[in-house]
Amino acid sequence: DLSSFSSPQELCNAFGADTLKSELARIGLKCGGTPLDRAKRLFLTKDAALDDLPKKVWAKGRRPDSSARKDTFGLVGATEPTL
Repeated sequence: DLSSFSSPQELCNAFGADTLKSELARIGLKCGGTPLDRAKRLFLTKDAALDDLPKKVWAKGRRPDSSARKDTFGLVGATEPTL
């Protein structure tokens, strides 16, 4: 649940680079860059539905699932992060 994090830096400090990368990849977002870059991308999902995220954060060939919801970290469905 991202609600307990107030910034991407907090998210970055709480989870390792590999965890952030695997969550981003699983939901179809770009997963490269520094751990902070990854945390910033994942943090975007805190207040927005996956469908509403900008195209530039999606990995090549991936599109948001039309059933995606704004809840994250595995609390709702298979398209959500599962940290």
